Amino acid sequence: MSKKLIGAAAYFSQLDITAVSLCGKIRIKICTKNELDMLMNGELQSTAIFGEMLKKYSGNAPDNMPEAELSRLMGVYIDGITKIIEDWGEYLKVPESSFPLENSLPECSFPASTLPEKLVAEYTGLSILRVGDIDYLLYRLYLADAVKYNLGRTEKGIDYLNAAHLEMFSEYDRSAFLSGGAKITVKR
Repeated sequence: MSKKLIGAAAYFSQLDITAVSLCGKIRIKICTKNELDMLMNGELQSTAIFGEMLKKYSGNAPDNMPEAELSRLMGVYIDGITKIIEDWGEYLKVPESSFPLENSLPECSFPASTLPEKLVAEYTGLSILRVGDIDYLLYRLYLADAVKYNLGRTEKGIDYLNAAHLEMFSEYDRSAFLSGGAKITVKR
């Protein structure tokens, strides 16, 4: 029995990408993290992989689409996912700031390559092996929330999150800000 998603998770799990094809409009559901990783890493058969994903995530895609059209649609699909992440950055982007975080975390010269997946696994209670099988936008939401949750547990982490929010979601005139006369407005 699966649990019903609520709030932001429910919203993001329902999004899809609409692409205009030679055959008309195609609505494509968001794929899993592992599937998007294969497309983004430039796998040699990425158009073939996308063709299979199209069959899996779209109810109205034709079976025999030319490779050039598959390649174009794959670009539209990846751009669509990127646009959703940009538009919903407050939910889907991992906080980033120029504020020095190295004092907040222990120094590590040999970091784990699966750290994002581990954070999501710990935050959600999923097995680390299952993390790659969740919808990509849910993965992004859970990763951003896991980072915010972990950083929010220390004073330095909170300072970092506040600086990141200001840098990521505010518009300001840098020279006026440095001279003390700037207005800062939060983007919405």
